[in-house]
Amino acid sequence: MPAKRTSSDALPKIPHPGVSLLRRPNGTLFVRFRRGGRTKDRALEAQSPSLAYAEAVGLADRFERRAFDPWEERRSVPTVQEAADRWTTADPSLSASTVQKRREIVSLLVGHVGPDVRLDRVSSEALVGLLYGERRATATVKGYHARLSTLFSWCVGRRYLDASPMDDVPKPRPEKKPPRLMTEAQLEVLVARVESDRRTKRAGHGAKLTFHPADWLPSWLRLGYYTGLRPGEIRRLRWRDVDHERGLVRVRNSDSGKTKTGEERAVPIYGVTRDVLAACERRCRAMGEGLDPDGPVIPGARGGLMNAGQVAKWVRTFRREAGLPEHLVPYSTRHGYASTMIDKGVPARVVQERIGHADGRMTQNYIDLIAERHALEESVFSGPTSPETAATADRAPATSALHQLSGGGQTCPPEEADSGPARRPDRTKNAPGGVSRGVDRGAEHETRTRDLHHGKVALYQLS
Repeated sequence: MPAKRTSSDALPKIPHPGVSLLRRPNGTLFVRFRRGGRTKDRALEAQSPSLAYAEAVGLADRFERRAFDPWEERRSVPTVQEAADRWTTADPSLSASTVQKRREIVSLLVGHVGPDVRLDRVSSEALVGLLYGERRATATVKGYHARLSTLFSWCVGRRYLDASPMDDVPKPRPEKKPPRLMTEAQLEVLVARVESDRRTKRAGHGAKLTFHPADWLPSWLRLGYYTGLRPGEIRRLRWRDVDHERGLVRVRNSDSGKTKTGEERAVPIYGVTRDVLAACERRCRAMGEGLDPDGPVIPGARGGLMNAGQVAKWVRTFRREAGLPEHLVPYSTRHGYASTMIDKGVPARVVQERIGHADGRMTQNYIDLIAERHALEESVFSGPTSPETAATADRAPATSALHQLSGGGQTCPPEEADSGPARRPDRTKNAPGGVSRGVDRGAEHETRTRDLHHGKVALYQLS
């Protein structure tokens, strides 16, 4: 096993043979003892060079007098309060916000188990009660879990404990959130707002307006919506990845980044995608970049890769100005691509390949969302359930807007009326079975989705 990289640069030398004061790459100071061909490292309580040197010299004196054996010595176990205070101030390079977060978790820990309890008396059950005894957001619990794990790992490293009690504390399960979809109508509203902002600012600034989000943001959003690429994949897309001859956009791994799953894939170029790529080509030529095979399809203001944070900032700004929902982010274009494909009856396995999901259960999220929406729409028209009810319904006045638009003289097709109340689809998303199970369950909804779609078209034709 290779030794950890260490450094003694700019650190004072310990005036004892076999003892060295060293620094790890992360900045932690420690002492290394050597005797009889064996070495032993021991972390120091103090981390400032002057205090660490004094502590190291004291240990070296005891080591030379054989009053201290780092291979056998175990430190006395401190109380929870003592260990937590040392951990909070151990690293002087920590930012003020990190120190504040450490103090917050220390306060919770001390308040839960007591300040005078010995550290080795803290059980995993007590820590589970601290994390999960009260209702907290998943992100909060996740942060608390990470900081407690760091605290007890630090204590193990200083030999206060043989093992961390956090090893038996389960991590919080992430909340299952539905995909943040963007519809094509919302996409065009957002693009219209971007274009309107450029016209307004150009009227006020004239020729001084040299770079505006309208030059690239509409193409970015449309490319994401019509290809399903992730924002990072759009950012890294090069002109050599665009194969017009075969009608494909290739999503590759490169030095600037890899796909989320590590697998490369190809996405077909549709007519709308071709128009977007033509707009990107015109912009590159106007910037003097040309179509360099290694150049980005959507370059930044200075020709390099676009700043992802800048994309998110402008989407947030124009989304709010347009009055669109707050959940719309750059990633929503990818969700919109997948949900639209599912809604139009494209097989789940095809959608999975297009968007690069390693697990079919991820694609199932879109299928369930679309099926739930269709079930809600279908439940509006429950239909007669018996001959007596049907006879009553024939004599009853028209009350629905759809019936009024049709003139009141037409009824739903028989297949719609006999369908009965809608049933919700099976929501067992986390069942075992991997890719095949997610795709197979998606296939169960495909016929249903197409039938509902054709049924809605028939209903709309009544008006």
